[in-house]
Amino acid sequence: MIRILFVDDEHELLEIGKCFLETHPDFVVDTIQSARQALILLKKYPYDVIISDYLMPEMDGLLFLKKAHEVRPDIPFIFFTGQGEEKTVIEALNSGAEYYLKKNYEAGSQFLELSQLIKISVSRARSEKSIRENENTFRKIADFSPDWTYWMGPDSSLFYVSPSCEKITGYTQEEFFSDPTIIDRIVHPDDRKL
Repeated sequence: MIRILFVDDEHELLEIGKCFLETHPDFVVDTIQSARQALILLKKYPYDVIISDYLMPEMDGLLFLKKAHEVRPDIPFIFFTGQGEEKTVIEALNSGAEYYLKKNYEAGSQFLELSQLIKISVSRARSEKSIRENENTFRKIADFSPDWTYWMGPDSSLFYVSPSCEKITGYTQEEFFSDPTIIDRIVHPDDRKL
């Protein structure tokens, strides 16, 4: 399921958008006409993505984007607006918006495109979250393992050395990072290929 927070000051557009988007079996759409109220909902409910207009009373979409990312830094944010000046689009994307889709009069095609952007954004965010969680799990295991663990890139750049390295090798983590050739001197060549 993908939970969507749709924010626009046009009530009719919210109703139409909710109807179109919820034809997708995995979408649940909450609509609201105020960015300030949307921030309250964002603190209460686990939304997967925000769709927002740019020009709204009280708080424009750009300020809303910044405040939403203060609450949930990782939530995908899609602008869906009639405002389409190049300067505005660039500013929105540079501020952390995933996509910027301009409204048009063909409701069916624009909501189909919007639903694709939602799926892409949420899939990417979920994948990134999973990667972060896996990295944290690896780090916890490696940090507390009595075995010496290190991680090198294909170009022999060093990314990680476990805390047990000093006890086993006599070299500190700082020494490994300042002189990556230490590994070449103490690890058998056959073991470096793994």
